[in-house]
Amino acid sequence: MKLCGIHIEQNCTQEDFEAIVTDGKKNRKIIELDITDCLYITSVPTLPDLKVLYASSCTNLSEIPIFPVLKNLYINDTQIRSVHFMEKLEGLEIYGCSNITELPELLKLKRLLCENQIKNIPFYKNLEELFIINSYNSGNIRLFHNYHHLKKIFISNISIEPFPPLENLEKLYMSNITHNFYIPNFPNLKKLVIKNMLIKIREFPSKLKNIEINVGRIKIYKENIKFNHNKNTIFHLQGRLFQNTYRVYELLIF
Repeated sequence: MKLCGIHIEQNCTQEDFEAIVTDGKKNRKIIELDITDCLYITSVPTLPDLKVLYASSCTNLSEIPIFPVLKNLYINDTQIRSVHFMEKLEGLEIYGCSNITELPELLKLKRLLCENQIKNIPFYKNLEELFIINSYNSGNIRLFHNYHHLKKIFISNISIEPFPPLENLEKLYMSNITHNFYIPNFPNLKKLVIKNMLIKIREFPSKLKNIEINVGRIKIYKENIKFNHNKNTIFHLQGRLFQNTYRVYELLIF
């Protein structure tokens, strides 16, 4: 039986959608489904072979069933109220779905993106990438203390506690955190990106090779470390000062 992916047009009705899927299942295994911007779809039928589902800007979508082999689920701006336990799920992105306030246990989850309405995030023992956006609930951020195996963290507009040692962390992206924040010496950190905030680093991680400040284009090279910054950045690096006309953002390295 052939494998296939199906992309549904924006103006498709629920009735037409179900007919397309039913017809598609006759001679093919549907492994990928994209219903992005489909305003008239309210539910998705059970698809036993589905591995990837894109459901972005489906503003009337209110439920999705359990997909037994689903690996990646992307839902954005929907009316979905809950995400079911799915044994094979490895990647989950939830954004703009204010009705979802809790997440199930997901045994194989490796990548999670969510925002502030998620009140409690379960412990996912295999999680490697974590993205948290617009969260003012510091309880969420305490979960970092359990995730020593995280390799990539993206945090933006959040209330955050100091990081614990994360021995496997390789990439850290931080944006719009209002209070002064210390970055510990993550031993395997290779890339650090910060935007619109004050960062203090007591000691460079030995493997850190790339720092980006406010996603600028001016580059400074020092001891094999690349700095990308804009004209409003001030650097203090081992006694040398790199300064432009306006002091807006700082990177202080002690």
